[in-house]
Amino acid sequence: MKRILLTGANGFIGTHLRSSLEQNGFDVTCANLPQFDLEQTKSVNEFVGSRPWDLVIHLAGMSHVIDCENSPNKARAVNLDGTGRILDALVRQKKSCHFLFASTAQVYAAPDMKEVATGTIFDESRAVAPQNLYAETKYQAERLVESASTSSDLSATIVRLFNHTHKTQPPHFFLPHIFQCLKNKPEEPIPVGNLDVDRDIGSIRDLTRAFLTILEKQNWQFDTFNICSGHAKNLRHLAMGLAKRLGVPANFVVESNRLRPNEAKVLIGSHEKFTKATQWTPKIKTEDQLLDDFLCD
Repeated sequence: MKRILLTGANGFIGTHLRSSLEQNGFDVTCANLPQFDLEQTKSVNEFVGSRPWDLVIHLAGMSHVIDCENSPNKARAVNLDGTGRILDALVRQKKSCHFLFASTAQVYAAPDMKEVATGTIFDESRAVAPQNLYAETKYQAERLVESASTSSDLSATIVRLFNHTHKTQPPHFFLPHIFQCLKNKPEEPIPVGNLDVDRDIGSIRDLTRAFLTILEKQNWQFDTFNICSGHAKNLRHLAMGLAKRLGVPANFVVESNRLRPNEAKVLIGSHEKFTKATQWTPKIKTEDQLLDDFLCD
């Protein structure tokens, strides 16, 4: 039975992943605040050093872009320095261990003006130019992971995550926001940004399967992969489809503070590299499949 340390187990991804890991017979230890504090070296050392680990899945961190912009020092302390503390503690154990780090597709360069007009597909060969402070902290942490992997007994996988959703996701994300508004205040206008764009939004179920696929593979050393659905979904279709399925009227009102300048019409991720390495493919691809999955238990 593999011994797994899961940080951020109480978060959106962590909650679903923990359930899947336990259902598949893994020995999971969850690291969450306040006992596990990424800003405190002693706390990290005590938790990581409590036993040898076969695998560490590092999900914990500040993941909301606006929160990071509002508290840049804390964002760096948690996302970057906190990752470094875990790596240092693991390296000191001098045990073979695999480190699975959740990064973000926002580390890739934003679309240029041509791509804004025509759309684009992001694969791992795309130039890295973090789009915000959150992405910058994640990319710098990626470099720490790579360095530790090449200079110690640690092997590592970095996954650059595109959007994945479920009704349990916090309501500052697109579909959960629409869902909560339609469900709780169906008679009120729903504030939105630009709905006439296509985005790669996947299912949390496919994401957890991707994590399990990495666990099952035995011969990793170091690599970086995109995890995404590989299919664009139109935000207006999703919003209208959700209203139809809930049987309530849809009244969407565009708010200027939700609009983004030079927003690309189509953004899609490529999971081709990960699929070639593992044979994993997403099961939830179309807009209808995503809504079915979003509304199920």
